[in-house]
Amino acid sequence: MRAKRISLLWRPWTIRPLLVASLVSGFQLLVISAVLTSLSMASGQSSSDASALWMLLMTAVSFSVGYSTLLLGSGAMQRWPKLAALIYHLVGAIFAIGAVVTRSALANDLTPTYWQEPISNIRLFLVTLLLFYTLHAAIGAANSRISEEARQAQAAQAALEVQRGRLIDSQEKTRKQISEFLHDRLQSDLVVLGIQMNRATAKLPAESRGVFKAFVDEVERIREVGVREVSKALAPELQNQSLTSAIDYLIRQYAQVAQVEVEVQDNAKLTEEQRLAVYRIVEQALLNAAKHAEPTCVRIAIIGSSHAIDITVENDGHPLPETITAGSGFAIIETWVSQFEGNWNIRRAGDKTILVARLEI
Repeated sequence: MRAKRISLLWRPWTIRPLLVASLVSGFQLLVISAVLTSLSMASGQSSSDASALWMLLMTAVSFSVGYSTLLLGSGAMQRWPKLAALIYHLVGAIFAIGAVVTRSALANDLTPTYWQEPISNIRLFLVTLLLFYTLHAAIGAANSRISEEARQAQAAQAALEVQRGRLIDSQEKTRKQISEFLHDRLQSDLVVLGIQMNRATAKLPAESRGVFKAFVDEVERIREVGVREVSKALAPELQNQSLTSAIDYLIRQYAQVAQVEVEVQDNAKLTEEQRLAVYRIVEQALLNAAKHAEPTCVRIAIIGSSHAIDITVENDGHPLPETITAGSGFAIIETWVSQFEGNWNIRRAGDKTILVARLEI
């Protein structure tokens, strides 16, 4: 542990000219002030204005010399990175020597005589050098810790995005499998069932055929309309279909629940995945509105540009509760929006509830 601390103190950190020069100069000001105050009290005299002005001058010159030295050293480390360690320690020594030279150059009859002694200069050199190493090590270690935590947070966020992508893929694969089952297997079974029922109808008495034929027609209607629409809703065909057509098909399902108005300004060449994202967000917004708000009118606006897709869904139904509980619908919207590094929110404006989402493309 001790070796690690020595290593942290000794290793070449990034030089911080302004911060370190300010802290060291402030420390020197406190030390000089304490020394001069003690000497004044010992001699029975109060501190004079001349002493205060000298302390300020000493601090200003010390800061200027130290800041200039650190700034030049920082530039040298960036210019010659292979010599960074040598330059770092050399700058520390020059920084400490500058403090000694500055104090000696500004010494006068107000300053203690022992400040001119070699041992006092050596002490100042060592203290300033220690401050140089300690401050840079503390700042550097803190920045390294913050950078590592930021890196870990970014890695965790990236892993979360990957998981979200996998979740979407899994959901869409499941939807497609169910859709294919309905479209292929169930429809085939219903076709066979219809044929068998038609054959059975021919053997029935004439007075019973009409009732039985109605059952056969209902099975055929379920096959042609119900199963097909459910299949399309589960896995909409967006590869060879415009976004407008896909949305129009979606809102027809809600025609009996509310009046739905749609405005689509698709000025961007969207990929199939981007069109699917818009479809799923609008789908969940309509479902949530119909389920929770019971609106009479829903307006949908989809505006695409070269860099983003803006989706707005507003309804005039029941107002939002004060505390919104995020359900599966919100989770689906959040997942799709996150896939495209977008954002979304839902709010109440006047007598309307408005959901706004943006997808970056």
